Amino acid sequence: MNERLENDKMRTLKRIEGHLSEIKWLILLLIATVAFPPVSWVFLILAGVIIISALFGAGLASVINKIRK
Repeated sequence: MNERLENDKMRTLKRIEGHLSEIKWLILLLIATVAFPPVSWVFLILAGVIIISALFGAGLASVINKIRK
C-alpha cells in the first residue's frame, strides 16, 4: 500500500514538472513575441501547438486513468 502511494506521488510530481516545463516555454514564446514583432505569428503558432498538445495530453491521461480503474 505504501509503495503504491509513493509511486502515485512520483507520477504526480513528474506530471507537474512536465506542466511547469510547458509553462516555461509559453512564457519564453510570449517574451519572444513581444521582442520580435515581425515574426510574432510564428511564435503564436508555436504557443498554440504547445497549448493544444498539453490539453490533448491531459485529456488522454484522464481517459487512460478512467480505463485503468
